[in-house]
Amino acid sequence: MTALLELDRVSKHFPLRGSGLFGARLGTVQALTETSLAIQKGETLALVGESGCGKTTLGRVAALLHRPTAGQVRLDGKPVADRKAVAALRRRVQTVFQDPFGSLNPRLTVGYSIAEPLAIHNVGSAATRRAKVEALIQAVGLQPADLPRYPHQFSGGQRQRIAIARALALDPALVVLDEPLSSLDVSVQSQVLNLLAALKRDQGLSYLFISHDLAAVEHLADRIAVMYLGRVVELAPRDDLLRAPAHHYARALVDAVPRIEDGRKRRKPLGGDVPSPIDPPKGCAFHPRCPRAESRCKVDRPVLLPTPARAALHHVACHFPLATT
Repeated sequence: MTALLELDRVSKHFPLRGSGLFGARLGTVQALTETSLAIQKGETLALVGESGCGKTTLGRVAALLHRPTAGQVRLDGKPVADRKAVAALRRRVQTVFQDPFGSLNPRLTVGYSIAEPLAIHNVGSAATRRAKVEALIQAVGLQPADLPRYPHQFSGGQRQRIAIARALALDPALVVLDEPLSSLDVSVQSQVLNLLAALKRDQGLSYLFISHDLAAVEHLADRIAVMYLGRVVELAPRDDLLRAPAHHYARALVDAVPRIEDGRKRRKPLGGDVPSPIDPPKGCAFHPRCPRAESRCKVDRPVLLPTPARAALHHVACHFPLATT
């Protein structure tokens, strides 16, 4: 089955320069390195990991807000290689950003902000756009009477609903959700999660859900990809990964989720910090923090391979993976 969107060995590097207009080049930030992912039609693929692991960069490459340094992006199995293909992807792949206030123009009314993608892509007449905007604002739980208002007149949760309505204006196939809950109160987070689940069900959407909150991921995701320092280190169905992760880093993330004590022995929390993406470690990037690391891990980088127990579905990049049975 052809995936909706594929990232094939995608890398994204940013030059690091000194101060001033002509500052000397000081190095390269390796935000993504040879990362491959496929998102199927109608699924939610969650992307998790610590801050600085490359989650947001991958989401922006998926929406072509960043052009990849190397590798290929494919939409419906076809390479996105020319201007026409890029325009088609940007219409079918939309983004909801982390900060809803920062993503909405404070000088524009809510109605204008939601209608703007329709105007940019020259979709329909003025009357058709107006009807579309009214339907969208109601789909996210607000009212047409809210359309003449400005972003500062809404709460954070309402602003995020407005951002979701704008992302849906062009009837996209895939929405990149970049930490859409992190700036919201806990009670509002559940409302937005339920809204996203309902929209997916009713409109057949696919999501790339970027989050550090495994509780939210458990509610919304079909599959989970775990990232560490610009690479995917584990990819599995949601229940498989949360029940029995194969990578030691994924195990540490799962163990860090707060839960009511059930009598089981708690594992020691993961120590240390994510290494610098300017000078990543040789071999397995996780080896300086891994409790199972051996000499091989310091020189030989593991690749993402199927696990023996769930070969078709569960993949891990580790020389000494945990048992998944």
